[in-house]
Amino acid sequence: MLNTEIIEKICLLTFEKYINSIESNKQKDSGAYYTQEDITDYIAKNTILPFLLNLFQNYFEENRIFENILQKKYR
Repeated sequence: MLNTEIIEKICLLTFEKYINSIESNKQKDSGAYYTQEDITDYIAKNTILPFLLNLFQNYFEENRIFENILQKKYR
């Protein structure tokens, strides 16, 4: 059975080859661009993940989720 990392790399390479084979106008019209993994990792770690963590933290605090869990546990 193939390692998931190998499968991921095969998919990424296939996608990259496909994107690079699209004619320039078609690529522009479809909005399909390949972005290197290190750049997408940086974007995700520095913008998307902090945003989601903050969103969840605010939701949990506003709805007193942790307090409700503790109250149920220690009744």
